[in-house]
Amino acid sequence: MSNNKIIEQIIEEYGKSIIEKDYKKTVEFIYPKLFDFIPKKTIESSLKAAYSNKEIEIQISNYKLDTIDYEIVIDDLGYFIIKTSFNQVIKYLANTEETQEEAIFHVDMLKEKYGELNVSFDNKINQITANSTSTQLAIKEHENWTFLDLKPNLTELYSKFLPELIMNKLFDLYPQTNEDEDEIDLVIEQDEKMKLNTVVETENEENIKVIYLLGWEVLLNGDEDCNDFIFTQITNKQTFEFAPIGLELIFKNRKLTMVNEYNDGIRSERELKKEEVGFQYSEYKTNKILNLKETTKGLHQLGGEIPDDFYLPENKCVVPFQYLGYINNNDDNFKWLPYKIHLTCPIYLNINNVFLDYSNPLKPTIINREEVENADTSYDDDLDSNSEIVFNEMKFSFVEDVEFSFTAHSGIPNWIQAPNIPKCPKSGKTMKFLCQLNGGVTAKRTNVEPKDDWYRNFYEELNFWGDGDSFVFFEPTSKVACYFIQNT
Repeated sequence: MSNNKIIEQIIEEYGKSIIEKDYKKTVEFIYPKLFDFIPKKTIESSLKAAYSNKEIEIQISNYKLDTIDYEIVIDDLGYFIIKTSFNQVIKYLANTEETQEEAIFHVDMLKEKYGELNVSFDNKINQITANSTSTQLAIKEHENWTFLDLKPNLTELYSKFLPELIMNKLFDLYPQTNEDEDEIDLVIEQDEKMKLNTVVETENEENIKVIYLLGWEVLLNGDEDCNDFIFTQITNKQTFEFAPIGLELIFKNRKLTMVNEYNDGIRSERELKKEEVGFQYSEYKTNKILNLKETTKGLHQLGGEIPDDFYLPENKCVVPFQYLGYINNNDDNFKWLPYKIHLTCPIYLNINNVFLDYSNPLKPTIINREEVENADTSYDDDLDSNSEIVFNEMKFSFVEDVEFSFTAHSGIPNWIQAPNIPKCPKSGKTMKFLCQLNGGVTAKRTNVEPKDDWYRNFYEELNFWGDGDSFVFFEPTSKVACYFIQNT
């Protein structure tokens, strides 16, 4: 059977899963390398939310292959740039003035995308009908076929796992793939995302500004805590679109007029509190997620032996400090650091904030020494001040991503409990997020022998109170670090 016939059959099956709103089956047709950057569960959640949207109902029909525009074999993989077509009916279930305005804007956008003659709107029932098309990449690996929707705002992400020849061809054949940042794919993306993009597209017309925040535990009243939260949690639109939770702040004429909460892709408007009304817009530098990528040529290190020229902080704690690795300021992402920061923390103590002064980068000292030394431990049956646990060394780099990893990341904290953005005890300044560690390396050696075997994993693998993460902040002018742990 020819590839054309096979693709036609597979597209029919793929389309059937979309038509029947079987989100789990739809995900099985997606090129699996995408899941290395956007977790499968995240995509499933997005599809589930789109398919079960209670405000807008989307019905798809006649999903079929139109053309195969390009095909090539690279390293035994077949790549086919294809076009598909389908009919969609988009019905706004609440027929209000607000939803009619949204629908009209939506109609104009679809007409621009698919052409005037392919889109119609019945304003009596608030329903849009569109003859739609989609450009996709079909990938054949042995006898297995998967697909990748070519979304304009994800081309940089695709370049991380698609061959250069394919990327060049995409730019040659479809130059809009690199320009139309606000295109919306209504087949597998949430309508909530469409609403988000709508705000951005009308920004110039109505003097509207938008801020995207990861997390939502903040009172938007302009005080110091509010500004610290925005400074730490602000991100770009692309990262926000894949976040499990977040806040979309909408400003008109530089005053806060609307706040939308997003929870696993579901949008709900948050009523402004009295002290939030009129909160003024300010410019902030957006943060990006930087995830750990293990590589022998990495500039950074997780775990490892204590370097010969580095000294753990002098202390009288009931259990010792652990050496956790280092963050290297030779990485362009960390030029703001004064020098390489060796990470160390008494992770087996029941600590709150541990502040270390790195004025001497090779011999940090404890600022809140009395508090730290008075902390007890939940591991007193097994550990004492002479206990030794040395973790294996992992070299790594930080790479930009749109999702948090489960080993280590930088850029934006992923809070497990309420946000805890520390102030430097020396300078009084808000500290900058350095990194968040979850684990990722095993013990190289230890002299700890647990009395209860249930505790063995706590000493044989890097962990933070079992199910927690270690958070590290740094203030570069005072050269002070803050360490703390959050867990569930």
